[in-house]
Amino acid sequence: MGQDDQGVGRRGERSTVTITPLVDRVSPSFFIIQQSGDLLSTTTGHIDFIKSLLVIPHLQLLVSGSSDKTISLWSLTSAHTPSTPLTRLHVLKSHTRPVDSFVLFKPFRADHASFFSGDSMGVIRRWEVVRSGGGDTVEVKQQGPDLPGHHTSITRLLLDGDNTGLYSCSMDSQILYHPLSESVASSSTTTDLKPALTIPHPLYPETTAIRSILLLPTTFHPQPLLLAGSSDEDIRAYDISTTLETASRSYTAQQIKSGPTGRSKEVSRVQGHWADVIDLDVWVKDVEGGKKEAWVVSASLDETLRRWSMAGESIVR
Repeated sequence: MGQDDQGVGRRGERSTVTITPLVDRVSPSFFIIQQSGDLLSTTTGHIDFIKSLLVIPHLQLLVSGSSDKTISLWSLTSAHTPSTPLTRLHVLKSHTRPVDSFVLFKPFRADHASFFSGDSMGVIRRWEVVRSGGGDTVEVKQQGPDLPGHHTSITRLLLDGDNTGLYSCSMDSQILYHPLSESVASSSTTTDLKPALTIPHPLYPETTAIRSILLLPTTFHPQPLLLAGSSDEDIRAYDISTTLETASRSYTAQQIKSGPTGRSKEVSRVQGHWADVIDLDVWVKDVEGGKKEAWVVSASLDETLRRWSMAGESIVR
């Protein structure tokens, strides 16, 4: 699940977390392991399951979200020995439900970072973090109002390519797009905001959870496509080009309260697995002639990993 060097966490039911630097499983404890397999550090982090992790590389911070409804920030600059746990620098207690997901906002300044958190009540919050000089003092504050639209667990948060908008998917069967414009940031309350784009599940909008989403790079397709994996075992592709242009253009301060302004068209669907499709990622490699070969990789609760190519707008195994 990790993207770039962010170290985004995976969810599961076992009680270990492995960072190499990416995350593998979840629990109330951290196990920091180097690539050789040697244990570097063990930290008891929360009083309930750890459901999400995020590494902020340039600030040397690890962010953890838990079923105990808290977010903790940990220093990654401390000495790593099996007997030395990570140092907790800050705890956020504003969420009232388990914290299920994170995403790191880019770009960021030298001593600053911004990230989003999503919880099991559907609440999405943006946080600003300041850590000066790599010290043990961290300042964290909420930035703007909550982003509304969902009413149950946020399964994935994903920024668009130029960091002007945030995608979210949920167990409530919806994918939402939230523009991150100045007008949104300056809105005083959540009730002033509405997502600019909504993609409901086309067949079972009340019962089928959206478990994973992925924006395809132009290596696959010249127009932006959004892939979604769900609990009905399918992977769907949505053309979001026209809808996003319309939604972003009309999403002004005067129209924020009017609700979603667009919906995306499903252009392809494939039966991906025999159980929930819980993760989607991209694999791109260089091939002969200076070309690139690109694949979509999916993971499922059916215990398999599958690889897919794109033939136009169609998903091909």
